[in-house]
Amino acid sequence: MKSNIVFILLILFFMFSKAPIIANNFKLADKVIQNKTVEVIETREKMSFPPKSRAIAIFWTTTCGPCKLEMMRLKNSVKAGKISKDQIFAINPFEAENTTRIFLKKENFPFTFINDPDTAFEVEVKATPTVLFLDNGKIKSASTGISLTGIYSAENFLKGHSK
Repeated sequence: MKSNIVFILLILFFMFSKAPIIANNFKLADKVIQNKTVEVIETREKMSFPPKSRAIAIFWTTTCGPCKLEMMRLKNSVKAGKISKDQIFAINPFEAENTTRIFLKKENFPFTFINDPDTAFEVEVKATPTVLFLDNGKIKSASTGISLTGIYSAENFLKGHSK
């Protein structure tokens, strides 16, 4: 009996701790991200973000294991030719830009890493990984945490088959 109560309390705690994140993801649907000039971390070139096409923005940190897993899935999908590297933008909103540069010297990801803390603030990123599915700057959907079907959703979305 005690173990059942503890189990139920753990489930309730988990649900309530994730509720603000889940609510924020639903709130983001159809929000338009303000277009701005951002810096590409690897090259320090300026670019306009978000793009005027379908894209994915992944908010991550160097210490986030689930972030690295999601980015590896995206990397593998790019390598397999299922999605274009030009459609993926990685944003590290919680660490110094130099921390990201050091990480990128050790890790090789084929997509664009941008310095854009403003968008993270604008969409109220509360946890990582947070993935936004963007269509001409409009958020079509958002998810936070590891997703078993996330890579398939990303591939279909970027090919124009969904949402």
